[in-house]
Amino acid sequence: MRFAYLDEYGIGDPRKEPFVVVAGVIVHADRQLKAIERYLSEMVEDFIHPDQRRGFCFHAKELFHGAGKIFRREVYPRELRHTILRELCEIPEKFHLPVVIGPVERAAHLAQHPTSTPPQVTVGAQVIGSSICLLSIERYMRRLCAQYSAPEQQEVATLVYENNDQARRLIRATHNYLKDNENIEHLKRTFTNWQEFFPIEKIAETAFFAEKDESSVLQVADAVAFAIARKLKNADHCDYLFEPLDKRLIVRPRSFGDPPNELGRVPEHAI
Repeated sequence: MRFAYLDEYGIGDPRKEPFVVVAGVIVHADRQLKAIERYLSEMVEDFIHPDQRRGFCFHAKELFHGAGKIFRREVYPRELRHTILRELCEIPEKFHLPVVIGPVERAAHLAQHPTSTPPQVTVGAQVIGSSICLLSIERYMRRLCAQYSAPEQQEVATLVYENNDQARRLIRATHNYLKDNENIEHLKRTFTNWQEFFPIEKIAETAFFAEKDESSVLQVADAVAFAIARKLKNADHCDYLFEPLDKRLIVRPRSFGDPPNELGRVPEHAI
């Protein structure tokens, strides 16, 4: 059994955040989950002041900018904050986690839906990003399971998203629609590049939503989404966060260039 933990970034001011990114990691529930949870707890003990640890969760944007109630710049200097954020982005490599991303350019989405309001464009981009992630995970799981011959070795994945009140209903509805066998012919016409992956076989259950303090690996998904969004817009100091993720991507935007040699360990797909 695998869990895919997903979060979004880029739903603020479109002038500053031109891409909406849904991204995260795929975790083996039996072999990896508890170890990652312990690692995150140890990071809190290593970096966070004792009186701030109870119920604490890392947030990539606050770490990077020195914002929020915790990461005031006079208490947590820039070098320390960026060290913590880099360590979060190194977790997929340390634990051999596949990284999945669903990036959507807001301007391109608006061009296809010119009558949509800005909030509708943002939510629509989130839904598309989550759909890309779902199909990428389906593809990854099929290739993974193709390596096993015994029926008991076959696995499925369940998707867990960071809670988002604005997009939750549509993401769940779209997730369920993609899994409904009655929609196969329409889905194959709509998702022509992904039609071989219908019907969905390797995604179990509906989409689940949780807070970071309920499902701690969402903190890793948050850092991944933040790093990918900065890379997509080629922001200052984006490479030091993207570099440890690069080898783990299972979906790769063409703008990222050729994959590193190590990417052969996991399937890649250009979008």
